[in-house]
Amino acid sequence: MSEKSRTVTFLLAFFLGMFGIHRFYAGKNASGAIQLILSISIIGTIVSSFWVLADWIFILAGEFTDGENKKIVKW
Repeated sequence: MSEKSRTVTFLLAFFLGMFGIHRFYAGKNASGAIQLILSISIIGTIVSSFWVLADWIFILAGEFTDGENKKIVKW
């Protein structure tokens, strides 16, 4: 179980998810950087929006993991 907060992760994903900030918070720096770079272009923004929607679902379901592959479950 991760020490990261699911509430913080979800709020970051909700407000700044297009830029991958929630992934940086969770320690997933590589995918956060990819999401940040994708947010620069129109096509990338579309891809990133579907990606962040999937992340919301995983976060709410308690299946989102941190950089060490530990589930972020505590609110």
